[in-house]
Amino acid sequence: MIARRMGQKNLLVFAALLLVFFSLLAGCGNTSSQSGGSGGASGNAGGTIKIGLIGPLSGQLAEYGLHNKNGAQLAVDEINASGGINGKKLELVVRDDQNNPTKAATYIRDLLQNEKIDVLLSAQSSQCYQAIEQQVLSSGLPTFLNIPTETTFIDPKKKPNVFRIMINNAQVAEGAVQLATKISNNKKVAIISDTSGASKEFIDLVKKGLSEKGYNVTDVETYNIGDVDMTSQVQNIKKTDADTLVMFSAAADAAYIVKALDKIGYSPKLIGRAGIQLSAFPQLAGNALKDGGMYSVWHKNAIWHTEVPNVKKFVEAYTAKYGNGPIGWEDMGYDAVYAYKMAAERAGSTEAKAVIRELEKLDVQLVEHISFTPDRHEAHTTADISFTKFTRDPNAKGFGNPKFGVFTDATDVH
Repeated sequence: MIARRMGQKNLLVFAALLLVFFSLLAGCGNTSSQSGGSGGASGNAGGTIKIGLIGPLSGQLAEYGLHNKNGAQLAVDEINASGGINGKKLELVVRDDQNNPTKAATYIRDLLQNEKIDVLLSAQSSQCYQAIEQQVLSSGLPTFLNIPTETTFIDPKKKPNVFRIMINNAQVAEGAVQLATKISNNKKVAIISDTSGASKEFIDLVKKGLSEKGYNVTDVETYNIGDVDMTSQVQNIKKTDADTLVMFSAAADAAYIVKALDKIGYSPKLIGRAGIQLSAFPQLAGNALKDGGMYSVWHKNAIWHTEVPNVKKFVEAYTAKYGNGPIGWEDMGYDAVYAYKMAAERAGSTEAKAVIRELEKLDVQLVEHISFTPDRHEAHTTADISFTKFTRDPNAKGFGNPKFGVFTDATDVH
């Protein structure tokens, strides 16, 4: 009887020890799974802060990704040389989505689950960002949109971890309306656009803005991304006698539109968004693109304004590192990294929610003026809108490659 009781007692002790063992094991497992960044935790408890960047590094939109990457890498190198952030070195982890939403979705999982990044820079088209948006929101990590422009991507209440460095669709549309009222002589304006999700928002905003100012939107023509023959669309527009054409188009598409206009001998004044400032646009358009009639919407303190001290410092550092000066978009990657640095240092931590709280207090002159609040995660307002104009003047300073022409300040409409 005594032996049986002792056996039962030992069995109970053994069972209790097993319970403690498995509880400790489960606790370790939970700690490991939470370190991947979900729920707003920092992904790297060690000595490295990982900055993820997704964007097209190849293909027609490669300038978006490459220029952002170069600017971000310059910032990473400068910060590491000065001691890092809170004593931790930075590492830029880059993925080429080739402007392919499926690849983008694969790469964001890789960056979050395998690389365990602490912050994300999106140098993507709107369609590619849309493919990763839910994973970005679920991660809780500070995220900077350096290229995507769709207004709905930013919502401090519903999407509290996402901030935008780039001007958004509403601001571009407002700029397009302002430009049209300055350059149209007969108050007849047409619109041509791709059929992407972001285009509908832009078209509706431009139509509303022009109508309120008493201008007639004579026609809205669309095409599928990748179309190369825009002849039928521009012929329809020509019939409406519009003297100004607003384009919601990427660089290659805009080039095909310009070639079609040249083919039928129709020369309306042209207004584009930021994407046409890629050097691929004048290169593909060739001689069909004429001086003086092509405008674009941008924001103040563009990279050729080297009279601004911070711009000058950036341009000199970029040129020293890469052997040539920046030609557009590089400052967005650069500023995003420095904005994260300032917020993390003020927070004294890389914990996501702490960094986000500090980002919402940020008001600083980097290359551009970056300002966020708890209710505004857009770095720019409509007051920052500026305009550029295409020129083949080899001495002009602006976006693009001087070999093919650049977009410089449109002094005639400011």
